[in-house]
Amino acid sequence: MKAIKEAGKKKKKKKQEEAGGVGFLPTLHLRLQHALSLGSRRRSDDGVGSKWECLDIQTQKLVLRSIASFLDCISKDNLKTPLVKDSIPDVVGALVGILERGHSTTVCTAAALVDKLSHVFSDHMLRPHFLHLLRPLLSLSIATQLHVATASIQALNSLLSFLTTTKEAQVWEMLQTSGTLTRLIYSVQGVPDGMGYLVWSNDKLMASLAAIFINSDPLVMAALLKFYSSLALCGYGAIKFLESGDSFLAKVMHSLGSCHPQSVRIVGFKLAQRVMINENECSRMINLFAEPIVEATVSAMSHEGKIAAEKIPLVVEACRFTAVIARWPGKHHICFWRLGIGKVLLNMLIQHPYRSHTFGHILGSLVIHCDDSFHPQKVASEVDVEILVISACLAFEERCRRGPRFCDDDVTTMTRHGMAARAVLMMMHSSCEYFSYKARALLLQILETSGQSHINDLIVSLGYAHAGISKLHFLITVTNLMGFTCYMAVPEYRRFSRQGAECLLSLITDHLSRSDRLCLSNESLFTHLKDVFLGIQCCWSFSKEWEGSDLILFYSLWGLTECLQQCALEDNCPTLPVPHDKNAKIIGALLDTCRINSTCGSRWFAAFVLTFFGYYGFPNEVGERLSVLLDRKEFIDTKFILADGDTLDAHGILLALGCPSLLPPETPATGGHCNGQ
Repeated sequence: MKAIKEAGKKKKKKKQEEAGGVGFLPTLHLRLQHALSLGSRRRSDDGVGSKWECLDIQTQKLVLRSIASFLDCISKDNLKTPLVKDSIPDVVGALVGILERGHSTTVCTAAALVDKLSHVFSDHMLRPHFLHLLRPLLSLSIATQLHVATASIQALNSLLSFLTTTKEAQVWEMLQTSGTLTRLIYSVQGVPDGMGYLVWSNDKLMASLAAIFINSDPLVMAALLKFYSSLALCGYGAIKFLESGDSFLAKVMHSLGSCHPQSVRIVGFKLAQRVMINENECSRMINLFAEPIVEATVSAMSHEGKIAAEKIPLVVEACRFTAVIARWPGKHHICFWRLGIGKVLLNMLIQHPYRSHTFGHILGSLVIHCDDSFHPQKVASEVDVEILVISACLAFEERCRRGPRFCDDDVTTMTRHGMAARAVLMMMHSSCEYFSYKARALLLQILETSGQSHINDLIVSLGYAHAGISKLHFLITVTNLMGFTCYMAVPEYRRFSRQGAECLLSLITDHLSRSDRLCLSNESLFTHLKDVFLGIQCCWSFSKEWEGSDLILFYSLWGLTECLQQCALEDNCPTLPVPHDKNAKIIGALLDTCRINSTCGSRWFAAFVLTFFGYYGFPNEVGERLSVLLDRKEFIDTKFILADGDTLDAHGILLALGCPSLLPPETPATGGHCNGQ
């Protein structure tokens, strides 16, 4: 009888073990079910699993304590029992409900329990509930409360260890639809607050992201490109990006190609634009990937007929990128012509004349950097290129025909005329003989009957130019200056050079003396190609464009230089048409321009003009101090007696440094004398 009782106890114990009812586990399970009964269960919004709901904080805390006690009692021995397995949906549903609608204190506890859950249960047991738990944690990971975000990210880190390749696409879709990805990107765009530094200074993180990017699908690629674009707003972040390795950079540049979806290409062009905005960074990328970059860009800008509405964002970003890299010299310019940029620009001009300002900007930058040996027969369609030149000259003629003061036009129309004038000016002064000759010959032919009246109107208009009023008036003045400089490059209009020089000298003096003058650069004036996020960049040391930050000063000095060169061709010793009492004011203004420590063209043009006043080179503090000493005649220790009896004072130390042969010998020659004079 005793043996039968023992056998019955063993059988009962075995059934309890199979059910998971050994020890306190059944009791804790009953407590959990009792706590959950105080709330309600309903189907989750995504249709996957169910979630528990109760707004009472004390009830939420009771449920969380019950879950914690239940998880603490789970061991390897009872992990696979039916009681434990059947409890997983209830536990997950309760945690999801509290994560979605709980108080900050209960949310942190729930996130910690998710972290614990991922360590208690095996991969295959939690896999069906992976996405269900992931959604609320993604939203909480970008919470403004630091302790909530930290707890959520820690739980996410544990949960993502269960991520499989089959669910990667779903996770990235969650990141986008929940707004998590956008919030992260905008957080990184707040680079001045330090977020960007924490990312790009983490070498391990950057290496991991690069590895993910190289082997990612289009959805992940687009997300990471947005992320890198945000980092590139910081100059140090862009440098760190460029140091990620050639294979990674090649993959990024490959994302611009037509084999990728449009969403990926658009973000790729934005990233490339921000990384290559400076000359050094642009040259580095061009030296590595000139051909694929240009090929992808031309492909993005190409279209048959009118641009489809859905393709316009891609074309706009490709044009912006082209305008950025075309500013800098390099082998990409010849690649553009060889790969058909002429035909693309021509099609853009024909099908979309309202975008001709884009056409003029890109064309002007391309032709000014052409080699002197360039000819379209070698690398492009000569017909397409010739039509481009003719179109630009005709657009310039239309601007002249409308008159120099067409204030009835809006900024957009004026921008189009300004870009046409700039394109013609760049062609006429290009080192490429083909563009220079074609533009001058065509302009002379087109303006044969009306050129004289046009240039007279321009001179009169520039005499009354007031650039400190508005952006529109500034744009009108800049366009007129470019037009006048074009005329001065044609020898047939040389007789207007003296009158033009007088007008421009007055304009320069007046412009520099105005305290309220408006100074705008190409990027500020022609904003149609500007990235809206470039205003929040930091830690960048931007390369200065040749035009500088004051377009009126630049084009005034360029036009004045052309006038003086034309005057020199008529008169070997040209005199400036400036009243003697205004010399000091003009010289002072030009010297101030030369003192600007930059490589912009205004400084060089001002130095050239100063040579007509007897000033050579760039002024500096040491030179000015020496000039003062010379005028004061202090420390003079040498005197030259000239043949006509006049004397010339000098400083021996300066002669010893510059021309020691002019110093008297230490021992006088026979029959001579040396008294130190």
